[in-house]
Amino acid sequence: MFSQSESTLKFLSILIVTLGLLSLRTVVSAAEIEIVRIDTAPSPRFSIEIDKAEQLAGLKIVLNYPADLLIYTDGTKTDITSSFMYVINDKQPGRLILVMASAKGISGKSVELFNLEFTHIANRETRVDDLKIEQCELMSEFLKTIPCELNSSQLQIEKSQ
Repeated sequence: MFSQSESTLKFLSILIVTLGLLSLRTVVSAAEIEIVRIDTAPSPRFSIEIDKAEQLAGLKIVLNYPADLLIYTDGTKTDITSSFMYVINDKQPGRLILVMASAKGISGKSVELFNLEFTHIANRETRVDDLKIEQCELMSEFLKTIPCELNSSQLQIEKSQ
């Protein structure tokens, strides 16, 4: 039916197409976002961090915090995100919406993206409570969605002395 050279040619053609398709496929694992406590005195401060950033150029993070215990006071970019523009919507107590964008993406491992500072509401107890990231959207500099996993853990929120 087919000669050996035709069979070899078909095999090589299929192999080349398969290898070409495999080279176009990129394996993208989800980036993990978490909140890390920086310190508690005189005001509780937390950092939003990502385990790995690959050409990260935009993000939207919705964060919930205990409004009966904390008041959001300030947010600051870090050295690596200094070129980003940002907006924080803090109109609803207990909820922050952080949006950041840059024309050029950043890359790295264990990247500190943004710092948040709070004030304790007077006469409130020390307790373990959630600072929880409710939603996360990440975008590369090529306007591709970057998969994201949330790592929300309970943090002890101590009142200042």
